[in-house]
This record gives sequence, C-alpha cells and structure tokens, in this order.
Amino acid sequence: MTSIDKDLAAAARRLADRMEWWSTNRVILGGVLEAVEELGGVCEASTTTLDVSVAGNRAKLLELYRKLGELGYRRDSVEEIPEKATSISGYWSADGKPRLWVYFTSTVCRRVPVRTEMQEVTVYDIVCNEEETQ
Repeated sequence: MTSIDKDLAAAARRLADRMEWWSTNRVILGGVLEAVEELGGVCEASTTTLDVSVAGNRAKLLELYRKLGELGYRRDSVEEIPEKATSISGYWSADGKPRLWVYFTSTVCRRVPVRTEMQEVTVYDIVCNEEETQ
C-alpha cells in the first residue's frame, strides 16, 4: 500500500466517523443548524462536536448567543466578552445534547497600528567552522 493509499484510506475513515456522528445527532442539532444558517453562518460536523462559524457585528454576536441560549446551550467559559474583540471562540454545552465549538469573527473590529516602538533585538547569524573535526 502506498502512502497515497494510506492517506486516502485514513481520510475515508475520518469522513465515515463524521457521517456516523452527524447521522446520530442531526435531529438533536437541527435547531442549531437552522439558527446558525439564519445568521449567515455555517456548521460542520466533526466526530465530537458541531463546529459553528459566524461573522458579523456585535448585534449578530448577541443574536447568536440568544438563539443558542433558547436552544438550551450555555458557554462553557464564564469570561466576559471583550468590547473590542476581533474574534471569540469556545465550547458550548447543553444537557443531553452534543457540544458545540463556536467561532465568531467580527466584521467591524480589526487590529490597526497605533504607534511604532523601537526595541533592541539580538540578531543571529549562522557561522560554520570548517576546520573543526567531527
């Protein structure tokens, strides 16, 4: 068996595992899929979670949180959402339901340069001594 055959066989196993997980959980997660797609997001089934990805402004983030909350989901982390976050990610759980991995990207916040600072940094070069014996 060649390395390509092995890679393709492993990819087929991973896909089969994902398909099995999704067929087991699709009815339970139908509401999540519908809510995310209404917000213009996408979902992808892994073998252990439903991975959710949504982009938008803070209002869309709060709407995502509201919709997931209505479906019984809560963020596993209790950290507050930063006001100026460019992205937020984390697990969400609900009793008796599969976990979600939620990734939200802001379409209105971005990193911008505000100043330049000069710092002394050590610069290295590679030096080889051909005369040394091994």
